[in-house]
Amino acid sequence: MMLKNDEKDAIVKYCTDHCLQSFNTIYDYEKERSEMLWKLDSNYYAQSMAILYERFCYAMSNIIDKFRDSYEEMYGQNEAYRVSITLEVVLSQLVDMVFIQNTNIQNLHNSTEYYNDGNYTDEEYDEFWDEHEDIEQNIIDVRYSYEGDDRKWEYGFIVGDENDIYDTCNKDFLHIRKIMGLSDEIDVSIFLNKTKREYMPIIIHAFQDNV
Repeated sequence: MMLKNDEKDAIVKYCTDHCLQSFNTIYDYEKERSEMLWKLDSNYYAQSMAILYERFCYAMSNIIDKFRDSYEEMYGQNEAYRVSITLEVVLSQLVDMVFIQNTNIQNLHNSTEYYNDGNYTDEEYDEFWDEHEDIEQNIIDVRYSYEGDDRKWEYGFIVGDENDIYDTCNKDFLHIRKIMGLSDEIDVSIFLNKTKREYMPIIIHAFQDNV
């Protein structure tokens, strides 16, 4: 009930502990797979941390969505919106702080809010996907491959909504657009499936575990 009572200090404490726990879990997971390459190439380390940051922020935005939906059932839409905004601001700032302090990557800015508040209506967004129709279709194909119980909120789906498969107004498009700015060579299908099935569940479950 801490959010209901506007106990901001408690919100920050809770989110700080759980955000750091989640970061440590996914960082160790990535380190186990890539440490040798990190040691050989500092640029590779920087790129892998920037990509991990985007995956982490995507996962945090799903946590915010899940919280808002659960809170709405208990307290109504207006109250859920109000407290979820507080949670979004706090988590966005904490994620940036945790990554900056623990990875030495400095050029990070509010990607958690980006995934929650992404602008799908501006001309730049439309022009980008008009120029990358093949990648747009790859994302749609990945989304279409998830059916029934496989469409989990941890994977970035609205549970029970089968109509968003072809909807370009979702976070997968924001995610891949950000990743394309970090890497010239990605297999969209493989990368997006790893984000959804592998990274986000680890990040989310670690965040939800007791500290």
